[in-house]
Parts: sequence; C-alpha cells; structure tokens
Amino acid sequence: MKNIKIVLVKPHYEENLGMVARVMKNFSFSELWLINPIAEIGSAKTISRAMHAQDILKKAKIFKSIEEVKKKVDLSIGTTAKISNDKIFRSALFLEEFAELYANSKNKIAIFFGPEPSGLSNTELKEFDFLVNIPCSPKYRTMNLAQSVAVVLYSLFIRKKRKKQNIASKNIRNRILETVEFLMPFARLNNPELVFISWKSLLGKTLVNEKEASAILAFLKGIKNYINREIR
Repeated sequence: MKNIKIVLVKPHYEENLGMVARVMKNFSFSELWLINPIAEIGSAKTISRAMHAQDILKKAKIFKSIEEVKKKVDLSIGTTAKISNDKIFRSALFLEEFAELYANSKNKIAIFFGPEPSGLSNTELKEFDFLVNIPCSPKYRTMNLAQSVAVVLYSLFIRKKRKKQNIASKNIRNRILETVEFLMPFARLNNPELVFISWKSLLGKTLVNEKEASAILAFLKGIKNYINREIR
C-alpha cells in the first residue's frame, strides 16, 4: 500500500520506531515518514525491534514539519484517542468508518501519529483534513505508539479490496474551500469557523469523486460570481 504514508511526529523511543516498521511489514505497508525524530533510526535497538523490516527503516524519509508532509499528499489524517466536546473532536471518524472509506483509495494519504509522551497537540490536530478516533476503554485511553499503528494498519489491511476508489484531488478540494471561505461573510453566520471546519471535514470524510467535486465547485462559483456582480 505505497499510497498510504505512515507519519510519526517526533517519535521518542527506538523500541517503538523499530516495532512500527515491523507491523508495517506485517500488513504490507512500506512508506514510513518521520518528522523531527528523537529516536535514532539506525540504532541497534531500533534495528533489533524491526526484525525483518529493516528495509522500511533504511528507506524512511525525514521531514521538518507537518506542513512539509501535507504538501506531498492528497489527504492528511490525524489520529487521536481523545474524546471531547471540542469541535475538532466531534467531527472525528471512528477507525472502522475511516478504514471502510479509504482502504481502497488510490490517492496519496498520510496518517499522522503523535509522540509517545503526549500524542498530537490540539494545535496540530487542527492542521489535518480530518481526524480518526482510535476507540479505547474510557478507563485507559492511551495506547502505545506501535500498538496504535498496528490497530490502524490492521483495520485497513482487512478491508483492502481489488477495486480502488479515487477521491477528488487536493487541488479541487482546496478550490472548494477557498470559495466557501469567500462566501462566509455574506452568509452572516454565528460561527463561521465551525461551518468552515464542517466543510473541510465533509470533503475529507466522504468519497467525493472529481466529477462530484467539480459540480459542487461550479455551484459555489456561480454564487460567488453573482455576488461579485451585485457588489460592483
């Protein structure tokens, strides 16, 4: 599954880094991307935990920021075990829903996992197209990094089918969001930020194809053009 990139943000421990490579190999994933890793990728401990997945470590790519990774993929997805009334968590997909939608996508997808001590911060979670919630017992929601990766990859692996699906490109989704952002002030909404997040989440969580996205964009641009004519 070369189209799906496993992205570890500031991984701290060699054991986890090695075990992530190992579970990736178990479930036929090969693209490991690291953002500012603290753990040493070439250490004896990392290599020993990877077992027969050392090839994944050797070709792992290193980046400096989440934004740098986002520019290289069509869809950026943050993972979290947090449950909250905050709007960024309310719109999260459960893992099984995400796997059902995207296991067969051929678009470039980056799945982000946070550092072991803290997970992804709320600020970081707001940067993604949408979030995936890994359900755990309310008595102890925190999972080990390698365990979290294993659960997500297993969910995708068992839903993998021959027929691949193609979602709308990042370019057209961004154009839709830009048009929505332009229209916001004219709608006089009480909470425009929440509405914008909902649009962003909708485009990420549903398998809108290029034709459907083009129709949505044409509709929104028609409204935009009408407004521009009226305010001249």
